[in-house]
Amino acid sequence: MTDLCSDWITGDDVATCCEVDYGTDPSVFDAAAQMAQEILFQFSGRQFPGLCTTTVRPCSQWCRCPWQILSRGHIVWNPNAWGPWFGWYCDDDIPCGCMPIDRVILSGYPVSITEVKIDGVVVNPDTYRLDDHRWLTRMRDVADPDTPLFWPNCQILDLPDTEPGTFSVTYEHGQDVPLAGVNAAVELACEVYKACHGEACKLPKGVVRLARQGVVMEKTPFAMWGYEYGKRGRLQRGWQTGMAQVDLFLNAYNTSGIQRVPVIWSPAANLRFPLRTS
Repeated sequence: MTDLCSDWITGDDVATCCEVDYGTDPSVFDAAAQMAQEILFQFSGRQFPGLCTTTVRPCSQWCRCPWQILSRGHIVWNPNAWGPWFGWYCDDDIPCGCMPIDRVILSGYPVSITEVKIDGVVVNPDTYRLDDHRWLTRMRDVADPDTPLFWPNCQILDLPDTEPGTFSVTYEHGQDVPLAGVNAAVELACEVYKACHGEACKLPKGVVRLARQGVVMEKTPFAMWGYEYGKRGRLQRGWQTGMAQVDLFLNAYNTSGIQRVPVIWSPAANLRFPLRTS
């Protein structure tokens, strides 16, 4: 099971570029297309799941106590953990518990808001904005600028979001695969199809070692030899699968061979942020 929200390619895409005799039914490439996009999604660091639509019901689950435990076990009072209304705080700026809040963090990156509902009623988009592609921030209504607006921090979770006492956010997140990834998936899918049907292809047959007329060939399975490291402190060589489009895509978007996009974890706020610059 992968985290892909939309397909990179279809069997029709593979049929267009794969020079094999498949008759008149391009659906024979569907399985190869699925396999190729799942492999490249993982190998590219899980960066391009497509656009995912999610509806969440924000509700605070963790707060900081106004007591602090020091390194030697001493317990001291921390008055900064209390807010102006004597409510529990997650940090110095974001109140939690059954108190109104002015912003909500949404998982996934980047985020695009589709709809916000409070008490089953759609909220006017002019009364909120999206900060840093992840923070849903409440804003004052221009028709009533003297009245501050907040998001509810408590709701009745066993009711659908069309009912009073509820709060929901529907949004899109994720990124579509670039054209280089589409072309790479098509090339890999074609080679997978050929390997399964006895056609000549670029994929290795699991050769471990072959010596003939002074020429030595040694390869491990695809998942291992696809990314080659330098030896004795030399620079890593990068992706060298032997498939031009695949190598171009992976070396452009996952040069270091990471397994997924790195994140920063903040122990103070118990939040995770992806390392992105745009």
